[in-house]
Amino acid sequence: MRRFGFSADLAARTMLLMYSTATTVRGVCVFAAMASLVVIACGCRRPATPPAPAEQPAGDTHPSQPAIETAPSRLGHRGRAVVRRTVKELGDAAKWRRISLAGLRAAAEACEKDLAEPATHMRAGDKALANGQTELAIDCFTRAIALSSKNADAHRGLAVALVASASEQTSTIEAERLYRRAAGACRAILAINADDETARFNLGLALMRSSSPTEADEAFRPLLKSRKFGTEATFNLAVVLASQGKLAQAAGQLRRLIRTSRTMGPSDLAAAHTRLGEVLIDLEDTAGALKAYQEAARLTPKDVAAWLNLAVAARAHGSYGYAVTATRKAAQLSPFNAEIHLRLGNLLLELHRATKDDRFLRKAVAAWRNSVRIDPSQAALRRRVEVYERRAPETRPAATTTPASGP
Repeated sequence: MRRFGFSADLAARTMLLMYSTATTVRGVCVFAAMASLVVIACGCRRPATPPAPAEQPAGDTHPSQPAIETAPSRLGHRGRAVVRRTVKELGDAAKWRRISLAGLRAAAEACEKDLAEPATHMRAGDKALANGQTELAIDCFTRAIALSSKNADAHRGLAVALVASASEQTSTIEAERLYRRAAGACRAILAINADDETARFNLGLALMRSSSPTEADEAFRPLLKSRKFGTEATFNLAVVLASQGKLAQAAGQLRRLIRTSRTMGPSDLAAAHTRLGEVLIDLEDTAGALKAYQEAARLTPKDVAAWLNLAVAARAHGSYGYAVTATRKAAQLSPFNAEIHLRLGNLLLELHRATKDDRFLRKAVAAWRNSVRIDPSQAALRRRVEVYERRAPETRPAATTTPASGP
């Protein structure tokens, strides 16, 4: 459980599922969750640039069954209705986004003429997804899967659309439902090709997003030694273990990752140290957490959150001087953040109470004044400053004197 506000997590690289057919995209995605989030990735054939960070897979179905089933007898009517709606609703978007309206019309007409060909529905799904019309894309890929349940690219396309739709939801319940469907799509891909590491990795991420940690654990473990996904899978497994309260195991996975990884850049390595620090704080190992946060700040010295995390860990360990130093560093990096100046003043007040040294009290009041100057709406803090100025007049700012004018 996170105990403080700022934190740097190993990027939850949003699973951007690229997929498609002949002339479009059919790539992969990275749905990340390293940290308050998680990492995901999805592999396909041709790269492409999908819309916004989307997630992946789909379906609450058994691996051996299609993720979505649609009665073939209803395909014709539904297909034509959706295609006509696609052309009507996407016209303006296609013009503004410089996406070929002619291409969209061609895909739509192809669907109307050849409702029995999955590829035409997939191309229409690509066009809809490129225009941000996730519901229409879901319809298109659903039809393609109903026509060809063993088409892995169709499942990938549906997964991308479902994840994109989940990212748009304001309801957590609805988002989790869509992620569960995305997990079903990953299972469908694995039923077609059990060696697809990308689908397995995305399955784990989708399960994390849908609050299914036990199943996510099972999905990530086979990937721990993968050359392609080993680093992300290890990090995500640690996140899953921590969410289940298995803190010692989570710390072990993170330490192994930090010790053995040769491919992580400074920011990702810092995120691993940050996550380790959080886990150790929960384990009440404040000395270990302090070392982890020190390393994170060393790796990313310009990251304000890294210094604030270090300050929190130092305070928990009883190192108030170290906490003050780290908070000052954060204030230097973000001088107009009223919250940071408030934190600095509070730490200096604690240091004053511990040492009875009035210098720290004067510095605390000065820090609070800076906070009020940046955010004047802090009425309670302004009153606190006035109280301490009355108790200790020496904390008042020096009066400015102007030389007297001559006669």
